[in-house]
Amino acid sequence: MCTSTAQLREDKLHYGLGCSSLRIEYHYRNALALITSLNNKAKHGRLTKALLERQTQQLKLRHKATWDLSVKHQDTFKSNYNIC
Repeated sequence: MCTSTAQLREDKLHYGLGCSSLRIEYHYRNALALITSLNNKAKHGRLTKALLERQTQQLKLRHKATWDLSVKHQDTFKSNYNIC
């Protein structure tokens, strides 16, 4: 991190400007929007929850498929080189 960035992010008590990074601000606002949407009792909240559950299922399936390919590759490698 360069000196100017460090001075921007440093607390005002330590002679900085107290500015947070854009990345932190971006993730904070996205998390806040997700929490607000999930806590919504109307259709908006139900839709958000359904989409999040669907995305989670897809990630689990991708992870399982990647794991299965990895194990399959290891078994093939072991059998080709007679490794126990």
